[in-house]
Amino acid sequence: MRHLSFSVAFLALAACGRDSQPQQDRELLQSPAVEVAAVDQFGPVTGAVKGIAMWSHPTLPFNGLVIAAGEAGLVAWNIEDGTEVARNDRSPLEGVSVAYLGNGTQAQGYAAARTAGGEADYTFYAIDNVSREFNLLSTASFGKRHEGRRFCLGGNGDALVLHEMTQTGWRSTSIAINLGGLAFSEPATTGAHKGGFTHCAVDELSGAIIALSAVGEVYRIENSSPTLLVSTGVSNPAGIGLALNGLADETPEDQCCGQIAVLDGANAVIHLFDREDGHALGAVRMAASFDVEAVASASALGMGYGNFGAVYRDGLVALATEDQDSAIRLAPFNGVMAALAQPLGETANPRDLAPQREEGFVIDVEIVKP
Repeated sequence: MRHLSFSVAFLALAACGRDSQPQQDRELLQSPAVEVAAVDQFGPVTGAVKGIAMWSHPTLPFNGLVIAAGEAGLVAWNIEDGTEVARNDRSPLEGVSVAYLGNGTQAQGYAAARTAGGEADYTFYAIDNVSREFNLLSTASFGKRHEGRRFCLGGNGDALVLHEMTQTGWRSTSIAINLGGLAFSEPATTGAHKGGFTHCAVDELSGAIIALSAVGEVYRIENSSPTLLVSTGVSNPAGIGLALNGLADETPEDQCCGQIAVLDGANAVIHLFDREDGHALGAVRMAASFDVEAVASASALGMGYGNFGAVYRDGLVALATEDQDSAIRLAPFNGVMAALAQPLGETANPRDLAPQREEGFVIDVEIVKP
């Protein structure tokens, strides 16, 4: 009889927990955003910025890059000191995304940028691990460009995958790397969803697409099947980002395995949600600090996980100000999570996402036989 009573009590508590979670989420979604200091500013650049991506250096945390795409073309800054490292002003751009192929220090980073206006014209670059220059690989056109819809780049084995958000769903194109440049699969894989999607990020750990709809819903797309993760309630969804952390063995469950960020462009508030079940973690806005101004409205969100050195050792978030000439303002991700009173596990390495097994304390004793 004791076991039955315990089971009933346990089920009642579990049901209570399920009922309370949506209530907690509603309270977090409706609560005011907390402030986190904007630590650095890069730019301004000429014209508006439409997309932001991060690139992680294979060995030197301070040599990571923030990359912006916009009316001035492609611009990259060194995260340590804001020095401009690379620029390509071939044409105005409306987005940029970065992905890696391979593992560890030898992994190769690639960037895809899309030309503004006209058809969906893309330019693909390999980012040199030493010079950090953008080496042109190829250009490609995939036909109709869906107005106001963004794209994201991911890796799948030895190939890149370009995911384009459309008014009817999404379109994914596999891109093989060869000595002659790039080879594109034909036809592309397409998926349908009512209303389509506007922005996306690739979960490189699972291979899923994290997609954002025009009404602020976040979906996880795996095996061509979209699953609703959370209805954010964001009125003007203008960007999405993903952080991975706490992948090492023995990491507490509440520090694993990442967060999803959704930008409200109207007020530059960044809403955070749990990567696995979508529950709300809270919201932040970038406040002024020293000579860096606050962000009142934003045109693009960038989110980088990995060790970028100094205050950015646990990753960072970046916003492009919605001004005539955009500036990129940065905040450390550990500061964001601390402001929300949320735990943050050790950041993942975007060049090597295999869970890192932590070795226990080992005493090596040499036994000499008599």
